[in-house]
Amino acid sequence: LKMKAKKQNWTLFALAAVLIACLVVGVFMLLKVKAREDETTAKIRKAMNVPQTSVHDRNHELAEQYESNINDLLTTIFAKWNSDSEALTELSLFAINLMEFVIANGEQEIPSYMLVVRKIVECLKNELKNKPFTKTRIPWGDNWFPFSVHVTRLFILFQYYGNDTSLGYECHKQIIRIVPEIGISLRPVSRPHKKLNLFYMTVSRLCSNYMYDIAQYEKDIQTTRFQELKEYLLFKPMNTYVVNEGFYKDDSCIYSENVASYALLRLYDNFHDRVYRALGFTTGLSNAATRLLPKILHPKINAVPLGLFGRTGDLINYRQYPLIFQSTGIFIAPFIGFGVFKTNDILFYVRVQRPNIVAYQIKKGEGSKDLALGWVQMRKIYHARDTHLETYKKEMTWNTLKEQPGLLTFKDHPKDNIDPNIFKEDEVEEFQGFWSENVNSFIGQVNENETEMDKKLLFWRNSYKFYKAYKNKDVAITEVAVVTSKGIQAHYEINNQSKEDLRFNYKDLKYDWRIMSVNDSNTEPFHTVPKDTSKFKWKMLTEAQDYKVNFENDTMYFKFLEKNYTVKVKDKNERYELSDGTNSKIFYAKPT
Repeated sequence: LKMKAKKQNWTLFALAAVLIACLVVGVFMLLKVKAREDETTAKIRKAMNVPQTSVHDRNHELAEQYESNINDLLTTIFAKWNSDSEALTELSLFAINLMEFVIANGEQEIPSYMLVVRKIVECLKNELKNKPFTKTRIPWGDNWFPFSVHVTRLFILFQYYGNDTSLGYECHKQIIRIVPEIGISLRPVSRPHKKLNLFYMTVSRLCSNYMYDIAQYEKDIQTTRFQELKEYLLFKPMNTYVVNEGFYKDDSCIYSENVASYALLRLYDNFHDRVYRALGFTTGLSNAATRLLPKILHPKINAVPLGLFGRTGDLINYRQYPLIFQSTGIFIAPFIGFGVFKTNDILFYVRVQRPNIVAYQIKKGEGSKDLALGWVQMRKIYHARDTHLETYKKEMTWNTLKEQPGLLTFKDHPKDNIDPNIFKEDEVEEFQGFWSENVNSFIGQVNENETEMDKKLLFWRNSYKFYKAYKNKDVAITEVAVVTSKGIQAHYEINNQSKEDLRFNYKDLKYDWRIMSVNDSNTEPFHTVPKDTSKFKWKMLTEAQDYKVNFENDTMYFKFLEKNYTVKVKDKNERYELSDGTNSKIFYAKPT
């Protein structure tokens, strides 16, 4: 009996020791989290708080409807969230939207929001916890991005504002599984994440480690990959004109390796930018944004061109920037062939094709697959008084795009211009680029120092072949054009070897221009471009005007304010000469 009693005592002692150890560990973890309640965590919380945050109507309705039955929400509205990448993205962004409203307004403003978010966080944490994924293997679906960026963002928002230390720490465990080291997350170590993707996931890892593992945080910020990220985020303007992601001295910008886009500016003062700076680091985004956004965007017309700020079909800029936009002027970025013409009442964008820069790019799981011709050819002029601008709040699709001015499509089978067997995601690579060939282009302006927009003119040449958009058939396009405060006038030469008639949209169906014509005729709904070679002149103007735009012997001609201009290529895609008969000037597509 004594032996049995001793054995029981030892068992009780061991059990007590285990309980004490667990209690010590729990207290230690609690103290550790509290220890991180310092000046930096306060700054991080402030950076996460956006006072004007609103919740989408649909998200509000879902939160109210399913507040007491989250399981139904997950199985009906977000079905396949635990097996499909796209569904996971939608669920994560839904929860982030609710959480950011809670952060801005408090839990009591709409109590259902926090209840829904907490349950979603728990479900995500449990699902990840039970998945045997590794740093090179995605937990489910076919895309690392929703996990490495959206889920980790939701988790750190909850860590800093969820008032649940235990669940916050469980989220931390999953964050460091998803992003086990700087640059490594759910794909082969031989292909580390770089630049923007690295930035997005690094912010989440740093925030989580700062709160729960300060020693690892200190190690992270000393790594070579983080030092490279810090340097990249300074966005120092490059003066060597080789295609590379970042900003250039001539105000051009390359995004996603070889896309002419100002999408990098969308980082300015966004979630990741604010939180990164709250951690004590700096970026060059503020300098770039304050220099470029006022020139590119319009104070009264919130339209943006396809491809300029991302891959989606959104033509409306919903971002609010703490900047004052210029209402008039011409802005040119020669290296990427981008130009803006804006007055108090109109806004026009153009991007000519340039060597070594993609015409169109598709990213796995992001954006549309049928907007290629919109990136290349759309010549929409937006008006401040255009009542139809509201229609563009819907994301652009092919059915709308194919009717836009400037597009050249197959007359009888326009869907062939977006053949899904051609414009599709790459099976292996994250990005799929589509290129123009035989490029010969330039962009420039007349009377650069004038302040009156009636005395300014934007001109360009855009010669290229975009085989992929024409079923890999030979269609050579040369467009020379001018834009003034009165509208656009262009001269086209098309060598159509596709063996099919093409159609050119010369009318803007959403705005009643006084003059919309091809070769001074406007009787047909569109202009037919026959097989073989043809030339035609397009006008879309507010009043009768003839700028005498022409193209002969590889030279562009136009007339403006009683002066006759010629533009001659001196070095293909590098430099050209503008002459008014009395004075001439050399312009550089790659500024010296």
